[in-house]
Amino acid sequence: MVSKRQFNDIIDIMKKAIIVICFALSLLAMPVSAISEAQKDAIVEHCVAIRVDLNALLHSNATMWGNLMKHYNKILDKYITPLNVRLVENTLSNDSLVNNQNSFAKTKATFTIDYVEYQKALDSLISVDCKKEPERFYRKLEVVREKRKPVAEDVAKMKKLMETQYSLVNGLREKL
Repeated sequence: MVSKRQFNDIIDIMKKAIIVICFALSLLAMPVSAISEAQKDAIVEHCVAIRVDLNALLHSNATMWGNLMKHYNKILDKYITPLNVRLVENTLSNDSLVNNQNSFAKTKATFTIDYVEYQKALDSLISVDCKKEPERFYRKLEVVREKRKPVAEDVAKMKKLMETQYSLVNGLREKL
């Protein structure tokens, strides 16, 4: 059984929690970064050129992504996996090579997901009329910038994994 004093204490705690939650929700509704009048004017003034550049970026990104995926698939399917299969068949399995293969496949999958998210954000940005809605355009531009970061990190990870594979294969060559 809860006493009247304990009940009142619980009510006070709940009131304080509601105040904190309302304050936190009001912060979420506020824009993350305000756009200055100069930025608005620049976006509106250069809107046509910005849209041309964004469309060119969209197409070059698609080409780049296709080429990277072609190379990543080739490296994994024609070099890394067959080597590990042959090593296992000859009872020469190497945990480092297997771990690198798993990391490569996982990072390639993450790269695909991150790229698709980035591409969606870029498509969404391009769909905004920057002359009529410069603030909305700028907010979406910030989203695109954030979505691009993991894509760049994934590409750097893939490069590092390819370097690791090269090093591991050279080490294996020296042992054999």
